[in-house]
Amino acid sequence: MTCVLIVDGEADGLEELCRQLHSAREEWEMHVVATPREALGFMDVRAPDVVVIDLAQMVDGVKLLLEVEKRQPNAVRIVTSTQAEHRSYVESIGVAHQFLQKPVEPDSLMEAIARACALRRWAVRPGVVSSVRRYGRPPRLPQVYRALVQAVQRDASLAEIGAIVGSDPAMTARLLQVANSAFFAPRHPITSAELATSFLGLEMVRAIVIFEGIAGAGSAGPVVDRRVHDIWRHSLEIAATAQRLADHEKLPRDQVASAFSLGVMHDLGAILLARHHDPIDAGDQRHSAEEIERERHGVAHTEAGACLVLDWGLPDDVVEVLAFHHEPLRFGTTSRPTAGFLVAAACAFRDVSAAGPDPRAVERLSAALAARGLADRLDPWHAVADHARQPAATKPVA
Repeated sequence: MTCVLIVDGEADGLEELCRQLHSAREEWEMHVVATPREALGFMDVRAPDVVVIDLAQMVDGVKLLLEVEKRQPNAVRIVTSTQAEHRSYVESIGVAHQFLQKPVEPDSLMEAIARACALRRWAVRPGVVSSVRRYGRPPRLPQVYRALVQAVQRDASLAEIGAIVGSDPAMTARLLQVANSAFFAPRHPITSAELATSFLGLEMVRAIVIFEGIAGAGSAGPVVDRRVHDIWRHSLEIAATAQRLADHEKLPRDQVASAFSLGVMHDLGAILLARHHDPIDAGDQRHSAEEIERERHGVAHTEAGACLVLDWGLPDDVVEVLAFHHEPLRFGTTSRPTAGFLVAAACAFRDVSAAGPDPRAVERLSAALAARGLADRLDPWHAVADHARQPAATKPVA
């Protein structure tokens, strides 16, 4: 039975919420406490699978998040708050898997918990984990990323964060490549990591740091370097397309940035496989590229990437986009498109087979749009994706 701990000062109101949730999902064991102290006392005797924390008291809530991460690193950490701006903060310090804005309806909370648990079961299936391990020790979360998270946790300035990235020449080169690319077209050349960090923003910088941390891990030789470079170029194209789609849908600024960042990271699993195999870019008339990967290599790039970043403890939206960027229906059916869903849409318009664009990918996207009540978006989005095709930052990083 899944143990769910809810930490919220409005405990009286939550008792009824928990009764509703328990009656709907008998496999969940729900517990409600009002304070971080009570939560820590509970964890002294029980190990919750899911912890839902309200940030009404911001400082204490964040401290509790950090303590839960330390004590129960495998627990799902869901944050709720009445303040929308808390989302960017808790995501930037890397301690929450999901953020829900209050008031949270029982159905919404139940769906969030169910999706988080299902995602973990999917990503850590024994066959996937064993296949990934056959390729050797998985890469560790890049040290520069860890340093960035620690800097944000102590409220460091953008200049200090830029200096952290600037301490790594390969990271700096990748960052400057993006900041000066046709995707962003700065008015003046950006010549330092500090300026690039300020120009792009923290979320985009973190995505680039993670990509480079995996892509540049160890000496791989010219063949692998070419494969990784092709993945980088493709990832930038997907990122730019997802960003344009987010702009087209007039999503909030933070979601526009997320669409680009998730696009950059969506193919991290392909980098893992590229160190050992030529990439499988397209399916055939009977099988998708992922099915061919599983048959030949024992694991698909989507599975390898999701397994990796889940082990790193990255937010669920990152895990989801690595796992399901070829399956847009897996991103839910709410009418408002999410950043991850837009990455999946961008992939659908970019998927190709030997005969050209893969009609099955567009059919899957069409079905997902219809499920959201957005069937009329397909043609306009296709036009946006076509317009987004522009020169990528394709020069290899020295």
